[in-house]
Amino acid sequence: IALISKKNNGQAKMRTKNERETTLPSSGAKCRIANMNSDLAVIITHPWGPLGGNMHNNVVLSAAMFFQALGVTTMRFDFATSQIGRGYKEVQQVVEAADYMLSGQHPSYVEAGQQQQQQQRTPTSIVLVGYSYGSLITGSASADIPNCIGCVSIAPPVAVKHWLLLFNSGYHVQKAKKRTSLPRLMVIGTEDNFSTETS
Repeated sequence: IALISKKNNGQAKMRTKNERETTLPSSGAKCRIANMNSDLAVIITHPWGPLGGNMHNNVVLSAAMFFQALGVTTMRFDFATSQIGRGYKEVQQVVEAADYMLSGQHPSYVEAGQQQQQQQRTPTSIVLVGYSYGSLITGSASADIPNCIGCVSIAPPVAVKHWLLLFNSGYHVQKAKKRTSLPRLMVIGTEDNFSTETS
C-alpha cells in the first residue's frame, strides 16, 4: 500500500492502492472500494459536507489506508445529500453501503500482470468507522446492520450534534444505544473543540 506519493506544490498527497470507484445503486453515492478479499469490510464516513467534508478527507483516507495495510476490505463514500437535514437519508446510505458489501456487489481487484483473478470472497461482517459528523451517522446506522460487529467514532461532534442534525440528535443517540453489546471505540482529542470526555 502506498501511503504517501510525491509532493505536489509543497504538500504530500496521501494515496491508496487497490481502490476502485463505483456508485451505490439506490442513492447514487460515489464510493471508493479496496477489495482485499477479506471476510471483514470497514465502511468509513466523512465530516459534514457543508464545511468541506468528503471521502477524500485526510482522516478518512488515513483510516482507509490503515485497514488496507491489515488486508481488510474498505469502502469510503460521499453522502449523496446536502447533509442539511435530520440524518435519516445519511443513515440509510450507510445501511445501503453495508448491504452492497455484504451481498458481494463490490468490484474485484486484479493486480497488474496477474493472469487469473482469485475467487472473490464476500464479506460477512462490517465495522463502521465515522469521523466527526460521520460518527453520528454510523452510530445510528449500527442499529440497522445486524452484521455490524463494531463501531468506531473519531472526534464525534457531541457539543454541536443538535445543530448538525437539526435538533434530531436525540433520535440518533437512542438508536445508537439499541445494541448494548456492540463493541464501540470513541477517539477524542484532548484539545477537540467539539468533543470532550464529559460531553
